[in-house]
Amino acid sequence: LASSVLARVIGVLCAYACLAMALAMLLKLLALLATAPAILGSRVAPALAQKDVRHVGGSRGLPSLEVLRTSSPAEAAAFLAPWSSAREFGLFVQLASDSASRSQRVALLAISSGPRVMIFDLRPFLRREPRPLAPALAEFLGDESRTLFGLGLLRPAAQLAKEFNVTMRSVDMRVRAWPAAKLDGGVYRVAERLLGVALAPRPSMRQLDGQAVAAYLQWAVAGHCITAWGAPKAAWLLSEEDLAEVPAAKIRALRPSRALDAVEEPLARLEQAMRRRATQRLASSRRGEGKRERFASAREGRDRLARATQQAPRAGQ
Repeated sequence: LASSVLARVIGVLCAYACLAMALAMLLKLLALLATAPAILGSRVAPALAQKDVRHVGGSRGLPSLEVLRTSSPAEAAAFLAPWSSAREFGLFVQLASDSASRSQRVALLAISSGPRVMIFDLRPFLRREPRPLAPALAEFLGDESRTLFGLGLLRPAAQLAKEFNVTMRSVDMRVRAWPAAKLDGGVYRVAERLLGVALAPRPSMRQLDGQAVAAYLQWAVAGHCITAWGAPKAAWLLSEEDLAEVPAAKIRALRPSRALDAVEEPLARLEQAMRRRATQRLASSRRGEGKRERFASAREGRDRLARATQQAPRAGQ
């Protein structure tokens, strides 16, 4: 009897010990899960902060611009987060012709607020059918509390609405805004006249430097006009009717983008070369046929002459 009681006591104690060990392991696992986000964040954040961030400008009247060029929705969301309280932005939209669809597509967006510029590459989103924009970017562009300014923004805004069904609160400063500022001409010319920023040589808008500078100058020109002549009027905003009135024929064809036409351009050149060679072969064969016809005609003429020569004495006799 004593031995059976002792065995039961030992069994109960072992069960409690196992339960205590299981609880301890569970507590350790919970503590590890609680600290995992901080550990992962400390490892991922530095790499994300240094990803593709460049500095442009810093001379010739321009501040040093912090520029991120990306096509990652996560990087775009992280870069846009500090702009939650900003309300005025400069926008530069680059269109590129797509030889496959024989139409224009929105290639990239450059957005600026102060010396921070994000260039979002839309080409990975351009398939035969446009894919939806990154959620953070679509939410940012469609936010009615933000206003995006640009010189010559009407056609790009119409194409952006057509491609991605995104309607922005935007002002084309060249169409109607601050008449006293006389905002006609390109962004470099307007910036030189209003801001005293003379860039020589002017950076190409086909390159990252030019795209970032163009977006920053749109923001700087808008800020100067707001300070000098007051906030933009509601009548200056581009409406859906304005965008709908932009016909496709008036959307000017730009130089094809090599990135978009990396496959189509070589194929087009190959087709042109093949057509040239086929035309040359056809012309050569026609020249050959003409030569053969001339040779046959000359041979026939010689034969007739020979026959006539042979028959001439007989006729004389």
